[in-house]
Amino acid sequence: MSMLRLSLFLITIIYLVNGSLLRGEINEMRSGAKISMNGMAGGWSDADINDPRVQEIAIYAINLSYSIKDLPDFKILSAKKQVVAGINYSLVLQVNRKGYDCVVEQFFVLDRFGSLNLMHVDVLPDKCPLQDPNGPPNDGQGPPP
Repeated sequence: MSMLRLSLFLITIIYLVNGSLLRGEINEMRSGAKISMNGMAGGWSDADINDPRVQEIAIYAINLSYSIKDLPDFKILSAKKQVVAGINYSLVLQVNRKGYDCVVEQFFVLDRFGSLNLMHVDVLPDKCPLQDPNGPPNDGQGPPP
């Protein structure tokens, strides 16, 4: 019986430590701090903003966050991913809605083997960058031409 208690105790400790580490990494992502685990299993790494999957996830996040009648134009400013039981994506988007000021929002999306879940959205205090000389923001219908 004491071996069972010891096993349960160790499992609980491992669970608590892992949970607090993951929360710490997400808080670091929100604050913009560098993450030392970059490139390691479980760590955040840069994702290509032109990757079709990143574009698809951005469209998914916008579609869930805004009314279909009022879909904004958007531009992906940065993207990161983290391999877990699936892939966590952190996308920072410049969002332009007609009649509203431009905002910068950070979307956390879990891609669990093709099934997407919008986990969290933050409005960042960042100002929208100047208009990109390469063209207007995305129209919400897909990757830029």
